[in-house]
Amino acid sequence: MKKVLFCTDFSETSKLAFTYLLNFMDDRELSIDLAHIFDIPITMSSSQFPRAVEGLITERGDALRQQLTSWRDQIPNKQTGELHIIYGVYPSTEIVELATRINADLIVMGLRQKYSMVDRLIGTVTANTISKSTIPVLAIPQGATYQPIRNIIFPTIMGIDDQLSQAEEDALFKLIEFANFSGGTKVNFVHIQTDSEDQQARIDIIFNDVPFKGIEYTRSYAPRVDEGVLKFLEDGKADLLAFYKPHRSFWERLYHSSLTRKLLFKSRIPLLIFH
Repeated sequence: MKKVLFCTDFSETSKLAFTYLLNFMDDRELSIDLAHIFDIPITMSSSQFPRAVEGLITERGDALRQQLTSWRDQIPNKQTGELHIIYGVYPSTEIVELATRINADLIVMGLRQKYSMVDRLIGTVTANTISKSTIPVLAIPQGATYQPIRNIIFPTIMGIDDQLSQAEEDALFKLIEFANFSGGTKVNFVHIQTDSEDQQARIDIIFNDVPFKGIEYTRSYAPRVDEGVLKFLEDGKADLLAFYKPHRSFWERLYHSSLTRKLLFKSRIPLLIFH
């Protein structure tokens, strides 16, 4: 990982996420770019002549650049990247285009407490960025305090006897790369079985080195997938929860659930969503 793009709206949630990011990146060799996307209220711009509007945009941009510069001053010199103050109506689109243009390896954003799950994030910048981006997004919930990432929980639809698809294998390698970057981090595959009537099948079974060496695979049972994931988070077995976005039906089953909203609101576990 060489370049990280941190996007802020200057809220308290963003400030906390920025602190988390600085602790997480610590002394690693990479650059951190900072970005803020801004707009001017329609009522203000519609009452002005075009040249006056341009002046308002420039004035506002200069003020925001000063504010963002004060954030950049907190980044160690060897990690200091560029500042990006962008005027745009659609922040998520601007963020994705910027991340692609600067070849960012990771987008980092704060996740507001009241919008802890994606179905409550509809129409917000973080949700739309997750939806549009092919670059991994690390969403840090409000209230998350940094601790070294030792265990990553990766819910999967792959059964123990199933073959890993090429797409998911590629995604897994991305996750392993992130885990290696984190240092001393273990990836835990978790498959939640929901359709077994066999009591023996309802006992958690752990397989080592599945599907690859160094990965722990747990087959667990729960009436619903989200309940099974909740169990792992409540047991304190995860420092980060990772999801592979193209598994749309699996993703939607998890995220369109009041229980899952509750578990992430409660757990304060950062989310890594990747394509």
